[in-house]
Amino acid sequence: MTITGCSRFPTSCLCPNVRCERQSLAAAHHPYVAKHCITLFFQQASQTPQLVALIWMQEQQTCQLSYAELAQQALKLAHWLQLQGTLAGR
Repeated sequence: MTITGCSRFPTSCLCPNVRCERQSLAAAHHPYVAKHCITLFFQQASQTPQLVALIWMQEQQTCQLSYAELAQQALKLAHWLQLQGTLAGR
């Protein structure tokens, strides 16, 4: 057996704990409803609007946006793109 089909990394080389965790995760497979990442993002934003969603450096200063702020910016951008004639799925 190999990791992601790559013969350079056989699972026999994994330390025992990792091998055990991998088997445990595989055995605990639970079906899930496939959701678009945009849906998942906005769900997260509505559940935890105050939490930090994005951190970056700008001119040697740390900046951040909460989920609520990032969602608001995403919606503004989407609206602007629609005004520019951008169509869904393109």
